[in-house]
Amino acid sequence: MAGADAAPAAFRLYGSPVSGNAFKPALMLALCGQRFDFVAMDVPGGATRTDAYRAINRFQEIPVLEHGGRRIVQSGVILTYLAERLGRFGHRTEDERWTIQEWLAWDNQRMTGGPALLRYQRRFVKDTDPAVLTFLQGRAERALGQLAAGLAGTGWLVGGRPTIADIATCAYAFWLDEAGLEAARWPAIPAWLDRIRTLPGFAPAGTLMKA
Repeated sequence: MAGADAAPAAFRLYGSPVSGNAFKPALMLALCGQRFDFVAMDVPGGATRTDAYRAINRFQEIPVLEHGGRRIVQSGVILTYLAERLGRFGHRTEDERWTIQEWLAWDNQRMTGGPALLRYQRRFVKDTDPAVLTFLQGRAERALGQLAAGLAGTGWLVGGRPTIADIATCAYAFWLDEAGLEAARWPAIPAWLDRIRTLPGFAPAGTLMKA
């Protein structure tokens, strides 16, 4: 994130400090040593539902990455764009290219629709129907089981090294406690998160995306 008196950075990221989807590109930029300007969006207050924001993102969601006259939306697409532009955390072979894309699609469906949604209901929604929480917990637990299985062996999802597949899927995994989930049930996951924390440039979401 750029300081208040710093010149504009090459990258600008629209997001929220509590959004895992925004944390993904923020973390990618940090791990690549790229400074970025952060635009905090008050999503509950309706900041993404204005006509002005619709001109920035037709889906009226976060995150949005601005770079080189382009606006890129959807976190998985942003990560792919950054990997190609910055030459880091991407694929080395054609097989890896598609395996990474599979994990990005899986993350968008299973992590966002499981642990992330469960966290949202527990943290931000009052009086959620217990039956809904039970359903979401089951989805979250299945997703985490699949994630842990994917980490078996090398400890990374693709190619035995960190890639954007890990950067995508780790975002909401860092907040499992807020979803009421015990990460220790899947030992491969906290060990993996510890490895990610040791990567040069790592910082938590609240540090990278200061409102």
